[in-house]
Amino acid sequence: MALGIDISENNHFGSWDKVLDSGVEFAIIRAGYGQGNLDSEFYQNVNEAKKLGLKLGAYWFSYALDVDQAFQEGVYCREIIDKTGALFELPIFFDQEDSDWRTNHDYDHGIATDQCDAFADGLGGLNCGVYANEGWFTYHLDYHYLASNYTIWLAQYAPQPDYCCGIWQYTDKGTIGDDYPIDLNTAKF
Repeated sequence: MALGIDISENNHFGSWDKVLDSGVEFAIIRAGYGQGNLDSEFYQNVNEAKKLGLKLGAYWFSYALDVDQAFQEGVYCREIIDKTGALFELPIFFDQEDSDWRTNHDYDHGIATDQCDAFADGLGGLNCGVYANEGWFTYHLDYHYLASNYTIWLAQYAPQPDYCCGIWQYTDKGTIGDDYPIDLNTAKF
């Protein structure tokens, strides 16, 4: 199993010099969020990960309330990814699990799976995946449909994942160098 990290500007990750010594082989970096918002540390984090030879993936934190907004988020994400000039060996993941925010905005959870497809369409051919926690896969998403069409990145802090997944985020309390807490993941390559 390969060890990986996922980070965003919220982590202010500064321990790139410790990554390889920690056994990390891949990084999934937030490209942005919502309707066209760039993660302020995305390009820097991509450059650092590529310098180390890490396999690279990205994710988009969604605030879409309908299918059209999810498609637009895919378009924005594609534009940001293209500007890196980097090869992303891992998928670009759609992350839409902020249910409190959505509930406060009269979101219909019944469209969540359709939004995954719309985001993928907006990516315009880039390899797409779906990130969610166990609760979202159980109650809001059609896991079986998504697993047959996309790479699943599951967040579940348990001894073993309950769903088959390509990437498993198993803790949000990891340590790399001086950075704590950080999300740690495993994947089969």
